[in-house]
Amino acid sequence: MRIGVWGGGSLGLLWAARLAALYPETVLVTRTREQADAVRNKGIRVIGLDGKVERIPVQAVESDQATASFDVIMLMVKQRDFTSAFHQAISACTPDGVIVCWQNGVGHDAVVKETNHTQAVYGAVTTEGAWRESMTAVRHTGAGKTWMGPLLEKREDHPSSLQSLIVQVDRQWCPVALVDDIQPRIWKKVIINSVINPLTALLEVKNGELLRLKGTGALIRSALEEGVAVVRAKGFRWEVDDIFHEVEEVCGKTASNRSSMYQDVMRGHVTEIDWINGGIVKEGCAHGIPTPIHETLMRLIHAKEERNRR
Repeated sequence: MRIGVWGGGSLGLLWAARLAALYPETVLVTRTREQADAVRNKGIRVIGLDGKVERIPVQAVESDQATASFDVIMLMVKQRDFTSAFHQAISACTPDGVIVCWQNGVGHDAVVKETNHTQAVYGAVTTEGAWRESMTAVRHTGAGKTWMGPLLEKREDHPSSLQSLIVQVDRQWCPVALVDDIQPRIWKKVIINSVINPLTALLEVKNGELLRLKGTGALIRSALEEGVAVVRAKGFRWEVDDIFHEVEEVCGKTASNRSSMYQDVMRGHVTEIDWINGGIVKEGCAHGIPTPIHETLMRLIHAKEERNRR
């Protein structure tokens, strides 16, 4: 099976290494030639949760040169790059192949819906944590579970290629489950990320420190109340106490991890705030539900982005 991992960020490196160990034809598709050359020459260095270091040989190519016919593509780029990357992935994937979208937040499903394609498109949600130490090195910072399921509508007849891949990864590397509807998982992660990501980025703390800071617990609960009110309007019957407990659990399991938004602001990059908290605000507007805390978090992150770009 030919697998393409599109995106050389932290999770892209981690999954490219895992999949290459199982499927040697796996190719990491990077944004830059520099990273592709480095990975081809050095492989990917993975530092495990136990500190064990492995160097795994991985094929790599820059995205403009990705012309291979992949059976499965793991599309692991940021939301801001999704539209162009999705079009490239369609061209590089076999007509009856599978494209798995790993984006944080919401909104990419609208791009998929509006784009002509023959491939099965799935979404992925993970609670794992990783930190990219260099173009060719990644540190696994938090154990977790991954779910994959059809992005646009429920289905029970899943592609055999994806089923086989999931069985192998689940057996060899980490817990992975195939579900018939990924949307509840996507929205639950949006709600959880809507507090962890912006607050860790604004306070410049790792996940494990967030709830130890005085006052953050009350702020998190208030933000969750807004988010839960919005998703209830979408038909998801979740309780604030349950989601708060999941936030505590994620922070505990990924205690040494810097959230993706914290990593972005550290590097002076545009964050995914518009697709996470912005998704909640947009959905709230559609249902007439006010979301002032999420609007405030968005404004603060935008201000931090602007400051860090100077």
